[in-house]
Amino acid sequence: MTLTTFPQNAASEDHIQNSMEFFKEYIHAGNHSSEFNSTDVDDMKNFLSSMAMITPSHREKVEMEIHGEQVYVNPMTVDDLESEYTFVNWTVLLSEALSANVSSSDIVYVPFPGYLDDLDMKIELLPAHTIHNGLLLMYRMDYLSAMADMLAPAPATQLKDMCLDLTKDMYPVPVAGMFVRDAGRGRLQQLKDEVSVLLNDIKTVLTTSIERKAAAEPSPVYSMALRKLRSLRSLLVASPSFWSDEFIAQNTPTLPSLAPAVDHDQPDRHKVLRLIRAMQAVRNFSIRKYQEVDTVSENYIWSQVSEPYELNAFYFPDGNTVVVPLAFLSEPYFYDAVPQYVKYATLGHVLSHELLHGLGVTGFQYDDSGRLRQLTEAERRQLAELRSCVRHNFVNNLTKIVHIQDIAISAEPDGELTLDENLSDHDALPLTWRAYQRWHHQHGSEPALPGVNLTLQQTFLLAWGQIYCAKLTQGTYIASVETDAHLNNPERVNAMMRHWPEFASSFHCAEGSPMRPSVQCRPLW
Repeated sequence: MTLTTFPQNAASEDHIQNSMEFFKEYIHAGNHSSEFNSTDVDDMKNFLSSMAMITPSHREKVEMEIHGEQVYVNPMTVDDLESEYTFVNWTVLLSEALSANVSSSDIVYVPFPGYLDDLDMKIELLPAHTIHNGLLLMYRMDYLSAMADMLAPAPATQLKDMCLDLTKDMYPVPVAGMFVRDAGRGRLQQLKDEVSVLLNDIKTVLTTSIERKAAAEPSPVYSMALRKLRSLRSLLVASPSFWSDEFIAQNTPTLPSLAPAVDHDQPDRHKVLRLIRAMQAVRNFSIRKYQEVDTVSENYIWSQVSEPYELNAFYFPDGNTVVVPLAFLSEPYFYDAVPQYVKYATLGHVLSHELLHGLGVTGFQYDDSGRLRQLTEAERRQLAELRSCVRHNFVNNLTKIVHIQDIAISAEPDGELTLDENLSDHDALPLTWRAYQRWHHQHGSEPALPGVNLTLQQTFLLAWGQIYCAKLTQGTYIASVETDAHLNNPERVNAMMRHWPEFASSFHCAEGSPMRPSVQCRPLW
């Protein structure tokens, strides 16, 4: 995860034109500026278009996050920023944004210095009122228009979803409390016990494997990997605090005391602005509430990083923690009355994937306590060697031809963009199978699924592949290839399976066939 906020890419020409109409109707008409003329309109449109060109793309942001360079590149003091980029009072901005005192000697990491250089040039060349009005329009495009669209007349189901999203956004803790209590204490304890067993089995198998490698070839990489595994935390299902009425009350802002009520007789634009102010007041309440809290504490993570109702398991590098929310423990990731080989193939695989993120590209930039660290040259060399095959071969021959409006587009996965996820994907499959084999050795054989005419290993692979089932439009597929840090389905499934020799053996794939390539990457760990 990243705490850096980047500007949004500007919108289409139509969106810019609509915003210009909004400006003329609601902003310019109110200030009666004699300076505003057709030239100013063109300048503002050019300003918005140029901002779209210089703003870092989503792909650049993802690549920067994956490689961790946002933490290391171009450190500057606040004083350096004040001297280099004079268009912002950085001391005031940072103090307000961080709700803390900022001194001129404090270090700031600038992930996209080129953006600031380009922005500096734009500001030097344009009149102040053009920049001012252009920024108002950018805010309108990014925020106000989205809010207005949400409040526009819509089907009842859409309004219901909108209200639910707003409620979760403004009151995450009480909503989480209702969600957790609805499941019941007994169910939560049962789920926590099952996930704990799976996670501990997988961690034990991975730790044993790395210990053997370290005994045969001692290295700082294996030493750090073992320290991280041995100190790994897991936050499963939900925090016990959600059963505390006191905790819920302390984290529930009272809206009337933070913002005035909405007057339903006012024009719609006033209602939108009032609602935005109310939402901002609630967010400020949360910021004030947690600015002094330990950001790796259990309650902070469950209420500010990932609520129990989020359908997403993840690895939190700042706290060296695997987080599995209650909502994630549902099909197809978790099944109740099924053999263990299905549970290992589904939830077990997800746990393996997230656990391995601690040893991935981003994960290795944090130590066993979750503190940022600089890799040594020896670590860089060994990690580069370990990752070489996945970096260069994992996405080979996964190019797909996609047709959009009779135009054939070659969608080629980027091995660098997806490297961190590919590393976890690659090792997760053999790791999960070894963990199940360990369970099987201790507990004995299990029955086959009724009506499934497959071997146990084939059933394991089938159940495992189903968690990645998805249906994408052609346009979404192309966009995902360009920006997503994960491979698209089914390429993600195919990549993992074809690099695991057990798959080829289980399904009798001929050597040299697409699912049994001549080069298969061995597990890293």
